[in-house]
This record gives sequence, structure tokens and C-alpha cells, in this order.
Amino acid sequence: MSTIRGKSFNHQEDQVLCLSRLEVSQDPILGTNKTKDKLWERITSVYHEKIKDSHE
Repeated sequence: MSTIRGKSFNHQEDQVLCLSRLEVSQDPILGTNKTKDKLWERITSVYHEKIKDSHE
């Protein structure tokens, strides 16, 4: 089985990803009792919102 690695995050993207994960995981209502897929769906959504805002 071969693994193809995608491109790495730059420093800003890495920070935004970490902040997005913290925001989602610390939300007492939306951050609990999620499946792995739903959790990462939410983190991805927050990440894309934040990264879009940082480019404006």
C-alpha cells in the first residue's frame, strides 16, 4: 500500500488549523459527542471560514 502525501500547511495555515480545532473542541454544545467524521467536518468548516477571513 502506498501513501501519497499532500502538500504541507504553511505557518499561517497551521496556526489557523490549530485555532479551529481548539474552537470546535472547546465548544460545550457543538464540540461534544460527535463522531470522528462529524468533528473533522466541523473543524474543516471553521478552518475555511477563518482562512477566508484572513485573506480579505
